[in-house]
Amino acid sequence: MDLIKKGREITQTIRNVARLKEIITVFARNGLDEFVIKSGLHKVVPNFVFPKSRITKAMEEVGDAPWAGVIGYRLRRSFEDLGPSFVKIGQLLSTREDILPAAFIDEMKILRDQAKGIEFSEVKKIIKDSLGKEINEVFERFDEDPIGKASIGVVYKAKLKDGDEVVVKIRRPNIQHKIQVDISIVQFMVDRMEKASEEFKLLGVSRAVRDFGSSLTKELDFRVEALNGSKLRENLKVLDKDNVFHIPKVYEDYTRSDILVMEFLDGIPFSDSEGIKPVLDVVEEKLQYGTNIFIKTLLKDGFFHADLHGGNFFLLPNNKIGLIDFGLVGHLSKKGRSSLIVILYSLITHNYENLIYEFLDVAEYEEIPDIDMLIRDTKETLSPFVGLTVQQIDMTQLFNKIVANLLQHKIYLPSDWFVVFRAMITLDGVGKSLDIDVDIFTMIDNNLNDVIKDVYSKESLIEDSLLTGRDILNSVRMLPRHLRWFTKEISKNNYAFKLNLSGHEQSISEVKNSIVFMGHTFLAGLFFLGGVLVVENQSIGMWYQISKMTWIFWFIAISLFFLGRKALR
Repeated sequence: MDLIKKGREITQTIRNVARLKEIITVFARNGLDEFVIKSGLHKVVPNFVFPKSRITKAMEEVGDAPWAGVIGYRLRRSFEDLGPSFVKIGQLLSTREDILPAAFIDEMKILRDQAKGIEFSEVKKIIKDSLGKEINEVFERFDEDPIGKASIGVVYKAKLKDGDEVVVKIRRPNIQHKIQVDISIVQFMVDRMEKASEEFKLLGVSRAVRDFGSSLTKELDFRVEALNGSKLRENLKVLDKDNVFHIPKVYEDYTRSDILVMEFLDGIPFSDSEGIKPVLDVVEEKLQYGTNIFIKTLLKDGFFHADLHGGNFFLLPNNKIGLIDFGLVGHLSKKGRSSLIVILYSLITHNYENLIYEFLDVAEYEEIPDIDMLIRDTKETLSPFVGLTVQQIDMTQLFNKIVANLLQHKIYLPSDWFVVFRAMITLDGVGKSLDIDVDIFTMIDNNLNDVIKDVYSKESLIEDSLLTGRDILNSVRMLPRHLRWFTKEISKNNYAFKLNLSGHEQSISEVKNSIVFMGHTFLAGLFFLGGVLVVENQSIGMWYQISKMTWIFWFIAISLFFLGRKALR
């Protein structure tokens, strides 16, 4: 979703001037007035008057926090005042540890619990408008108090007419339009702020905001979440031999872009550490198995659940693991999986040169970095992990150090890749929260050989060869046609080429003169050698005994040399 591009006219960028005025007012009131002034945002809104700032109170509450924490605090306060769409932006910013400082991230994480409910009258209206039926025509029971609140949707427990217990996820009214407008305005503001402040630019907020478009589009349509759950269920049928995972059923007859009806999972969430304690042994066994399956879905299929925090895991009464919330999933192409395998293998074997070269193949950067310095910094950054066994490596710390090192060299991982690493870190964090050693690196190490065999199997190589052969064959087929077109075009100019170059005249002139000088020097050498050969067998005692032909050759040689020298001037 390309909501805004740099260079667009202000009238195209800002869809709602009143909303922009509200946003600027809130930002200024929460201590960001300096950025508003430097970026000139107040000039965009006619007759804008700055409100009284809360900056003194804000500074007292933040204390001696680092600069990124102060900015994070002020933004977080602003986001809270501006409502659900900005809360969602803050929540998404809280997941971008790859490009944002830790102090800033800590402030954004506070927004994860800031969502409010929806008026129940609105819920009934949404159901009526989407399903064409009154709420009591679809549900036997519908609890008015939500069991979950997020920035995009609110979750309720209900019972269908056939007796099935379900959860109903309702998208907030008008949130789609609000988010689109707000993100376009935020991108415009961030671009202006980055131009005004180098310090703000270093935060990398603009890059994070630009990544939100596509992910938000998917999250706003609950049908996408339903499809993700179905696809994951099909993948697990192949990999989950012990049938440990349970993906809730989606009731497609009652699911729309703004409503999602799914089977209710009556279990203990892994985030409930007290409730899990009595069955911790079972949980540990299931979590170890489930993590291993996750590694396989990641490396073999490239399709995986990307938000595996404790609240999305449930231990069901039959000791199966229930999974929910498929709004955020990860996709890795075959080439991406191959690169990931090389990166993980390089980490395990401490081959930092291969690691850097592979990262450079998939990462984003504006300028080609100093490769030698990057490799040297990587070795220094990861030196504490050298000599550790796979079991001893702290994966969270390792990935954070890698990302911080890349960021220092202005190298950015694509959002899809960071989703991969964050998913592994989050899953590792679930184990740590339950005091369970989920050794993801050992599982990766154990699976790598099998995955490499699959990726580079005979069948896979044959498939790649066939695809390459097809591309070559298509090129060969196209070549005569393009050659015919080329010949037809060039014949119009009597088969003459016209070379247009600009901006390189001086360099081309210098090259031409050097070639002329070399040619003259070569000929001068030949004539000088010819003169020597003429007198080779003669006995010469005085200069006047040298033959006239030799003098002529030498005269020509000297003349050619000086002519060549003249061309260099």
